[in-house]
Amino acid sequence: MLDRARKSRPDKQIAVVLAKKEFEAWYLAILAGRFGLADGDLRLLVLAELTTTAWSVAGRDWVRRDGAGGRAALVDGVRAAFAAIPASLELRASP
Repeated sequence: MLDRARKSRPDKQIAVVLAKKEFEAWYLAILAGRFGLADGDLRLLVLAELTTTAWSVAGRDWVRRDGAGGRAALVDGVRAAFAAIPASLELRASP
């Protein structure tokens, strides 16, 4: 969407802002297509929440550090957050 807009008006500074509901619907449709699942499949909803949370955690940490390290540090943080998902799902509370 953004690429199309920028190509049509290279003389203008363009950004795309999606409301949360529209973004969620768009993201779930992409995931459903990639995995061949129905839009309402619970696994897609959980996956979407996990990925959104991983991005959010990494982004907040990067902002708290005033963007130190630039984009490379942000990307590293996102990768680390995604890598932490499997171990996070295996956590068990002590009895």
